[in-house]
Amino acid sequence: GYTEWTPWSICSVQYCGGGVQDRSRNCTNPTPRYGGHDCYGNETDTRQCNNDICGYFETVDGNGTKLYSEEEGVLLYEGGTVCIDAWDNTTANAICREMGHHEMISYRAGLLYEDLQLQREIKLDDVHCKTRDWKTCTSERNHDCTHDQDV
Repeated sequence: GYTEWTPWSICSVQYCGGGVQDRSRNCTNPTPRYGGHDCYGNETDTRQCNNDICGYFETVDGNGTKLYSEEEGVLLYEGGTVCIDAWDNTTANAICREMGHHEMISYRAGLLYEDLQLQREIKLDDVHCKTRDWKTCTSERNHDCTHDQDV
């Protein structure tokens, strides 16, 4: 027969955006032998986890294609760019966590993808977070920056 299921693995995303967990069991309780039958059923099990929508942030490449892994791209909020005024590591971590990542790797500002950026409205400015939780952040919809200050 099968052993007990292992505990569920850690979710592949920490907070939101939809991840997966898995668990397994082995057919060794006891192991089939001397013509005995194999165990019936699956040796592995998978379930979804942390399926909350991550909010309105996303990163895109120079073509505007959404990036799903931790690659360099332009940060968008509701389809527009985000200005780096008042930005710090705490703010970057809060936004990355809101997007479902564990933490930020790095960030920079500038016209990295000028053609894409100039076609977008600047949607968020003066973003400041007290902790790594998006709920502690403040921001302004009106901006006083230019696209060379996009994150």
